[in-house]
Amino acid sequence: MDRKRGQITSAVKFEAFNEKWFEDYAKLNLKSTIYTRQRQLTKRVYVAIGHIRLDRLTTREIQKLINSLAKDGVNENTGKALSRKTMVHYLSFISTVIDYAIKMDMLTDNPCRSVTIPKGGKK
Repeated sequence: MDRKRGQITSAVKFEAFNEKWFEDYAKLNLKSTIYTRQRQLTKRVYVAIGHIRLDRLTTREIQKLINSLAKDGVNENTGKALSRKTMVHYLSFISTVIDYAIKMDMLTDNPCRSVTIPKGGKK
């Protein structure tokens, strides 16, 4: 992670920042069940956007990830799309991490705000 005057800059990749968020925030503030659930979400999130710098993460990239969850075959148990509720969990998780980056003065805007959850999956 790049540091300027002791602060982490937004040039850090999403995965690296997210791991720091788990350590500095989530472990201390989230219920263990929520922490565990969010840890499970990282697998797909890191594949899709983990390599992208925080300051280059766009609504388009996040939308692409969310749309991919609506495709048949994504759910490893049923072979169908993920439920709409699960897609909301993914978006909420990413948004929470980005909001933390905003709180840490690393970003000024959350690209998750413009993402649309596809209809389709079960509610």
